[in-house]
Amino acid sequence: MTLELEAYSKEIGILIRMNRIKNGYSLRQFAEKAMISHTHISNIEIGKIVPNIDTIKELFKILDIDFTIDEEVANEFHILFEKLYMFCYKAEYDDAKAIIKRIVLNRDKYEYSTFSVDFKLALIAFDVFVNANTYNVDFLIEQLENVLVSLNNSQKQLFYFFKGVNHHNKREAKIAIDNLLIALEYGGKNITKLGIKFYLAKAYSRMNNSYKSITLFKEAASGFDSDANYTRSIECMLGQAIDFARMRRFDEAYKLFMSVMTFAKKYKDKALENETLLYLTSYHIRKNDLNSALESINNCDPRMSERYYFYKVYTHYKREESEICYNLINSFLDLDQVHENIRLVYLLEVLRYQIKPKKELAASYEEKLIFLIKQAEKSHYYELLEMSYGFYIDFLRSKRNYKKALEYATKLLDKFQDINY
Repeated sequence: MTLELEAYSKEIGILIRMNRIKNGYSLRQFAEKAMISHTHISNIEIGKIVPNIDTIKELFKILDIDFTIDEEVANEFHILFEKLYMFCYKAEYDDAKAIIKRIVLNRDKYEYSTFSVDFKLALIAFDVFVNANTYNVDFLIEQLENVLVSLNNSQKQLFYFFKGVNHHNKREAKIAIDNLLIALEYGGKNITKLGIKFYLAKAYSRMNNSYKSITLFKEAASGFDSDANYTRSIECMLGQAIDFARMRRFDEAYKLFMSVMTFAKKYKDKALENETLLYLTSYHIRKNDLNSALESINNCDPRMSERYYFYKVYTHYKREESEICYNLINSFLDLDQVHENIRLVYLLEVLRYQIKPKKELAASYEEKLIFLIKQAEKSHYYELLEMSYGFYIDFLRSKRNYKKALEYATKLLDKFQDINY
């Protein structure tokens, strides 16, 4: 057993540190409870020394951990983890769900083991790639952050990769990019580097840095094609189409949109077809082809997403169909799922005010616009930024506050001068 403990001294230290912090013990409090010096505890946590078996049992007893060393179980888990990661890489999420169920079913065997870090990484991977919000990712990331210095390079790379994807899902593009760039520095397996480049491209796209995103989408697509990972390759094509549309390179954008749509219909991928229709709606609005925009959004299956509700309303708003737009907003605001998204609620209420302004709601309208501007700035969501700034500048002009309107117009120009919009 002593030889086994020496072999896993780092893993044991990580497990102790993670769970000490999880249980709210400071180093000195834990040392006092275990009747060991805090220096000794610190050395155990960083794997510098290997405690005897009695000391380990006592520390785990305090932390209420049933620690196990079992090579067979470890091999079993890592086979599942590799399958899970590969299914997420290929966007085969139903298969990923089946694997994560098997992993969670054996949580008692996996959570307090020599591979406890990889167990947490598996839960994070599933949540961020499937965007499932099942396993409290922020807490798991915080736990791993506490022991980051002790992780091996492969684990550090996955940590920064998954953390970056998590921030991307939250529309925090700048933080996502920072973490993904760190992950890329570790090199690692080709499929991991491809995955990082793919999400980097999506994050740069969200920030409207179109040249960078298109370059990365092309690099990732080439790698995905080599791996016969055509689902991800098509996602790269869709990303490029969105960026070309923003750059007003409409012919290139349209060809790519149509290629994605052909793929979606051929393989009966309704989710991809719907997503493409939503972006086509935006594309047609940019071209001021409002009849085609209406056709695209009407062909899209109703779905519970911010983008669907917004484009459904905004298309009629741009067509100056005030009554239809007003009635749609009121019907959407009656839905419980809409009220779970405060930004969407404010978007709809701002558009409602644009259609039928009421003097008594002017102060509330201004507050909501400022909220939307702050949300857009925080998440680097430039389409929302453009719309909310535009409405606010018009509002200030209507109040004859030209000085402040000019100030916000200048701010908007400053924000867009360094991006390819």
